[in-house]
Amino acid sequence: MSFIPEYSELEEYIEDYYTNNEYYYEETASDVWNNCVVLSVHSVIPNFIKLIAVNFGFGCLLSIGWVPLSVLHLLTGCIGIYLISTLDTSSGKIILSACWIISFFLLHINVYLRKYFNSSIYLKTVLILLLILCEYYLIESQIWLQIRGIVMILVMKIISLADDIEHLNSMPSLIQYFGYTLSGANVLFGPWIPFNDYLNLYKNPHKKNFIWICAIVKVLVTSLFFLTLSNCWSSYFITDDSNRWLVAYKEAFSFRTSHYFISYLAEAGMIASGFTNTNKKDVYNQFRFIVTEPQEIEFPSSLSVVVRKWNQPMHDFLKKYVYQSCLGYGKFYAILATFLISSFLHGLELKVSMVLVSIGVFSYLQVAPRNKIAEIFDCCLKVRPCKDCKHKYKRDNIRVRIILLIYSFATVFHLAYLGVLMDPSTDEVGIYEKWHHLYFLSHIVMFFNAMIIL
Repeated sequence: MSFIPEYSELEEYIEDYYTNNEYYYEETASDVWNNCVVLSVHSVIPNFIKLIAVNFGFGCLLSIGWVPLSVLHLLTGCIGIYLISTLDTSSGKIILSACWIISFFLLHINVYLRKYFNSSIYLKTVLILLLILCEYYLIESQIWLQIRGIVMILVMKIISLADDIEHLNSMPSLIQYFGYTLSGANVLFGPWIPFNDYLNLYKNPHKKNFIWICAIVKVLVTSLFFLTLSNCWSSYFITDDSNRWLVAYKEAFSFRTSHYFISYLAEAGMIASGFTNTNKKDVYNQFRFIVTEPQEIEFPSSLSVVVRKWNQPMHDFLKKYVYQSCLGYGKFYAILATFLISSFLHGLELKVSMVLVSIGVFSYLQVAPRNKIAEIFDCCLKVRPCKDCKHKYKRDNIRVRIILLIYSFATVFHLAYLGVLMDPSTDEVGIYEKWHHLYFLSHIVMFFNAMIIL
């Protein structure tokens, strides 16, 4: 959220408004609309216009077809630099420039050393250590908060490029590297894309039409909707004097909707530039770059579904470059390693790491017992429906549906329990107090799940 200038100040104003306003509990929906929704939307509209206008122009130019590739690489990189220049921190811009130059030379060194040994593991280690050092030691926290997401996306691009480079005919040229790592479509908000997908944009550009424009508008409106849910409506419908579990759900829901806001904003930038990641040809989905799927997260069948749908491009990155390479050590250790690396990519921030590692362990402790129960009682209860189901009690059986519904409610409960850590109040009261307030109930449930496996 801190990528958007003045957005953090708006959040502080809204939080102060709801905390200190003695008439808060008597407010009407109209008051919330005027005092929160309108302010929230107005605060981000200028940044929406900058992001979409420059990428829209690039998308139109791309569809012409006769512009040289080198010009397009240069142009999208320059758009990225322009968007970075809108940040409020001069020091942050200098640090980002240094990170880009250093990463380019590190990649070249990695290519040279690959002749003698597998050097990519050392490159990954250096980049991840750099993120952790920046989080805690090298950069002031206020500056780092504004550029952390940008640096994380850059690191992910370098890591994937280091592994993929052996499949390429040659090292990407400087102009290709410039366009890929600083692409205006995803330099600010992500999402990560592999180098081949970036190159494919220029090989098979989609024809732009009115539906393309409507798709951009639709995604932007959806993004604003989730912004207002996060900032305004969640606190309006669930007040702070509600049941502790409702308050926990509100805090987690507010964080999730803020993530949806950024994800749909990122999708709008990708669509405006011409990127898509769906093969659907229907009118409503031919121009989509799916980053997250809120309906799958808010009404989940399991935590593993939440993990996949939370950030689809990052899930693809972790699956290809971490999980699959660790699978030889066993599924549980591969899952644990994946979420540890995800924590490292986020700078090893304590509360984020606690949530990521916990959700990794919890998702495993959901999947394994369900597989075991499905086998014992011969019912289709696995997280993923069977392709050719041989179970006696199939997915459409009423008892199976009831059990699946219970699992779904349990997953919502776990999301609330884990999500409370992402509330700003955690920095004041601490992780232990937040979970102690909820009786460590999710951990207790998962302990019994572990007993089923043993």
